[in-house]
Amino acid sequence: MVRASEKVVCRMFDQSHACLEAGIQTGKLAALIRLLEDDSPVVRNALAAEFADYGTGLGEELRRLAVQPDEAGWEVLGRLTAPQYRRRLHLAWPHWMNIADDHASLERALSLLAEFQNGPRWRPALRDSLNRLAEAYLAREGLKSPEDLARFLFQEKGLQGVGQEPHHSGHSNLAQVIDTGRGLPVSLVCIYLLVGARTGLEIHACNWPRHFLARYRDEAGLFIVDPANEGAVTDAETFLSMQGTSREAAEAVLSFEVDAATIVARILGNLVRAYRNENDEDNCLLALDLLRDVELRMRDGVPC
Repeated sequence: MVRASEKVVCRMFDQSHACLEAGIQTGKLAALIRLLEDDSPVVRNALAAEFADYGTGLGEELRRLAVQPDEAGWEVLGRLTAPQYRRRLHLAWPHWMNIADDHASLERALSLLAEFQNGPRWRPALRDSLNRLAEAYLAREGLKSPEDLARFLFQEKGLQGVGQEPHHSGHSNLAQVIDTGRGLPVSLVCIYLLVGARTGLEIHACNWPRHFLARYRDEAGLFIVDPANEGAVTDAETFLSMQGTSREAAEAVLSFEVDAATIVARILGNLVRAYRNENDEDNCLLALDLLRDVELRMRDGVPC
């Protein structure tokens, strides 16, 4: 018996079932993509089942298509495939918490979130994008330093903060941030930290309220880096002098070691707000569930 979804697909062909019978997978997928314009529940349910059959290979298959979905198509495709990507994230999520190395733990968590947020839309793996940035930086002449890396990433490469424009969930997806060049401050700090770790530079996060920062220390003292402001570098004394009566509290924040769990919690909090603003209840609840899990482990002193 021909499934309902197969009947839907066949409507797109002028010549009966020739493409499907020939086993041309890309032809079938192209037909499915064209059907994204049909918003009837029957067609949408059939498409969801068809896309689910591709499993983890859907993104790679879509990449091979000569004609890619338009933005509206990607949005529909993302909604149809979201349940399977949410399930994968839930299953894989706990593993990053068991990684002893803090940079590796952070990168794993951010990679899982990027894979989930990318959904079926292919992007280079976060690891590969970070490697390429590190290789490009190391290939440059001159002395390598945290200040020089900040200049490379946030001026030469043009990674920048989103400023006053509306924030959306993609601004917390590191793979998308590297691709588009725009992200929230905490996303830019994470890229700075992880590329720095690849190049032998010791850089730390600074959990500054409402505006995540980075810091590093060299023979001249402690310095603060603002990736969302073209990687501007300020010495600690100047930075603290601008805090007025809050100087003592600011000093405490600068001296506090920020681990992977704290950074991931900050990113998940941003995602909760972004998905709420986007009226994406399912993904908002997912991000909230993951955030509560991380916060519970932090509160109970469980390594993560």
